[in-house]
Amino acid sequence: MALSIDDLKFGYSEKEILKKIGFTSHHGEMLALLGPNGSGKTTLLKLLSKILCPECGVIKIGDVCIDNIPQKELAKEMAVIPQSFDTTFSFTAHEIVMMGRTPYISRFGSESAMDFEVVERAMKRTDTWQMRDSMFYNLSGGEKQRVIIARALAQEPHILLLDEPTSSLDINHQLEILTTVRSLVKEENMLVIAAFHDLNMAAKYFDKILLLSNGKVHAEGEPADVLTEKNIRDVYGVDVVVKNNPITDSIYVVPLDKAEKISSNSRPKAHVICGGGSGSPLLNRLKKNRFHISVGVLNMLDTDHETASYLNIEDIVLEAPFSPISDSNHIENLKLVKEADFVVLSDFSIGSGNLKNLEAAIYAIKHKIPVMIYEKRKIKDKDFTNGKGSKLYDELIDNGAMTFGSKRELISYVQSCF
Repeated sequence: MALSIDDLKFGYSEKEILKKIGFTSHHGEMLALLGPNGSGKTTLLKLLSKILCPECGVIKIGDVCIDNIPQKELAKEMAVIPQSFDTTFSFTAHEIVMMGRTPYISRFGSESAMDFEVVERAMKRTDTWQMRDSMFYNLSGGEKQRVIIARALAQEPHILLLDEPTSSLDINHQLEILTTVRSLVKEENMLVIAAFHDLNMAAKYFDKILLLSNGKVHAEGEPADVLTEKNIRDVYGVDVVVKNNPITDSIYVVPLDKAEKISSNSRPKAHVICGGGSGSPLLNRLKKNRFHISVGVLNMLDTDHETASYLNIEDIVLEAPFSPISDSNHIENLKLVKEADFVVLSDFSIGSGNLKNLEAAIYAIKHKIPVMIYEKRKIKDKDFTNGKGSKLYDELIDNGAMTFGSKRELISYVQSCF
C-alpha cells in the first residue's frame, strides 16, 4: 500500500504555498518533511489529512483518492499527531486515548469491550498504561506526547502524520518518542510522514527525506542523498559539513560559523604538526579563529586525522596506519611547511617513526618560518627515541622556536602576530 501525491497545489489568498508537489511513500517507511519555516511542511500535512483542500492535484491511498473517502473512514486509515496538545478539561490519560476510538463509535453509542481492549493495547504499546488514571494536564511533555501517540494508535491507522512531534521536548524525550515511532513502523508496518526541523534526528531515524524549498520539492530520497552540503546551502542558506557517524552509521550535519566560511585564501596559513589526538584542541581553536590550516604527517586512523576531517581541512599529508613517515611524505610535508605563515607543534609523543616531523619543524625555523610549540609535557617525558628526539627538540629551541604552556596563550599570540 502506498500514499501518493501528484501535482498538488495550494495557496492562501494570493500567496502560493505549495507548487505542484508530487511524491510517493510506502507502508513500512518513515518519511521526513524538511525545509525552512514557510516551505510548506505543515500545510502539506493538513492537505493529507483533509483539513485543507488543494487547489488542484490528487492525493491517493492505494488507488483511492482521499476526496472519495468520508472523514470518519479516513480517520480509521490515518491518524494525526500534532506538535502539541493540551486541554483545560479534567481528562485522564485513559480518556484522552479513548478519544481515538471516536471513528468506531456510533453517534449515540458507547464504548464497547473491544474499544477498551484497543485502548489498553495502545497504552501498553506506548508505555503509558501505568499513567491511565493520571490527569492529562499533570503529565510531563514527553508523557503527554506518548499519550497522544497512544490516542493515534487507538484509531488503528495505517498512516501516521506528525507535525514536528519533538520540537518542544528535551533530548531524552525526543529520543524516546522517535524510538517509539520507529518501532511502530517496523512492527505494525505503518507509514509515518512527519514535518521535522532537526536534520540530524531526521537522518538517524527516517528512511526517506522530502526536502521542501519555496513550496517545491528540492530533493527527495535517502538521507545521505538529500542532506548534502550543497542541498542544505541552497535551501537553508548556511554552509555545513556533512559527515558519517561511525557509531550509528547515519550522517550528521555540522553548521559552519562565519569565521569558518571566510575564504581560505584570505586567512593566515598555519601548518600543524601533531599526532595521537594531541593536536585536536589546537586544530579546533585555529579553525574557529579564521586560520587556514594544513596538517602533516599523520597516520591514517589517528584521532587528529579524524578531527581534521571533521573540520573539513583538506591539506593533510597522510601515512599508512602504524607506519613510519616515508621520504616521499616527508617531502610533501616540507612543501606545506614552506607555504605556511607559521608552524605549530602539538604535545605529541616522539618515536622513531615520527622523528621526521621534528625535522620538518627545524626546516621551518631555518627558512625563517616561526615555530610555536605547545609544551604540556617536558621533552624528557615524551621522547621515546633514546635522546634523538630531545636533540632535535633542543635544536628547535636554540634556533628560536617559542614554547607556550597553554593553548589559549599560543592562540592569543598567533592572533596578535598574524
